[in-house]
Amino acid sequence: MKNEFFEGDVKDAEDFCAEIQLICQDGFDLKAVMHNFERMEIVFESPEQVDEVMQLVRDLANNTRMRENNGYTPKEIFEKFEKPNLKPLPDEPYLYDEPDTANTKKKQ
Repeated sequence: MKNEFFEGDVKDAEDFCAEIQLICQDGFDLKAVMHNFERMEIVFESPEQVDEVMQLVRDLANNTRMRENNGYTPKEIFEKFEKPNLKPLPDEPYLYDEPDTANTKKKQ
């Protein structure tokens, strides 16, 4: 990030990342993250660069300890509490039938 957006300035890059991590600690808000990019006048060169940066932000958010999670990261919460309760998908996909319109006519 320091080379792409901060012209090699390590301190500015670290300060910016610390701000993003604080947003993640206080309850992740993508709008607040994007506001920081706009405030720093960071311009992305391509949709691929946006995807790459958002992947980094998502990884940071999923691995940042949060007060509201009693110090757990979202990833730890998922692994410890949610993942064990997931059920496998059925072998056959569920097929939706078309609604029966014959019985929906208004009575006269």
